[in-house]
Amino acid sequence: MPRPGHDARSGWAAAVTVADPGGHFLSGLRRLEQPLRDLFDVGGAVVTDTTDREVVEFLGQLGWQIQAVQPDGRVGRHRRQAVELASVAGIDTVLHSDLDHLLRWLEAAPEELAGSLRAPQADLLVVGRSDAAMARSPARLRATEDPVNRIYALITGRPWDLLFAIRRLSADLAAAIVAQCREDSIASDLEWPLYAEQSGYRLAYLASDHLDYRAREDFDARSDEQDGDPALWIKRVEIANLHAAVLKRYLGIRGHGSDA
Repeated sequence: MPRPGHDARSGWAAAVTVADPGGHFLSGLRRLEQPLRDLFDVGGAVVTDTTDREVVEFLGQLGWQIQAVQPDGRVGRHRRQAVELASVAGIDTVLHSDLDHLLRWLEAAPEELAGSLRAPQADLLVVGRSDAAMARSPARLRATEDPVNRIYALITGRPWDLLFAIRRLSADLAAAIVAQCREDSIASDLEWPLYAEQSGYRLAYLASDHLDYRAREDFDARSDEQDGDPALWIKRVEIANLHAAVLKRYLGIRGHGSDA
């Protein structure tokens, strides 16, 4: 019998990156253990070697493949490694996400998440924030992410939010990203959809009302309260510069507008 919500012909995998030294995600993992088991056939988790031991053990108890890495800032590389871990035989759909984003989305909108996995219309489904969800985002994110999204729209014709890092991948595209993409920074946010566009894969977009950003220390907090920290603003400007460098490499791409 297929699991609830599954197509008997499909295999679904979660590919997550985890950096949680304080064990802040453990409460969410405990609440959502059964939904995670019901939704995903397999999982691949790349965890920093400073991540809390109980978090790592919990992921192992789910039956997910785990790879430990140093917290060296090579987020894009770690994301590709997670996709590779999750891309086992029989899997035709890989959902990549930071673990905290996945847990929060699964808790807030389980049917929307499951529907994103069932939708067959694209090799790459970019999951981003709706206007309402973006309006709830911290000011430091809105101020630095809007220019990046605008440039992407000018290059491709797609007015999407690229920077929440949730991607549903077909097995073919997952394998191609692992083999061909080389951006090791967090700017893989842009590299994967731009690579897919340039290579002729089908792209689609889902704007969710249920994606809310929290720093990992505030996983269960009601709202972000860290906009008063100048160091966090500087970090976001630095991240925007990494994104701009990737966008510059793809300036000659011919976008096709939204396919779905």
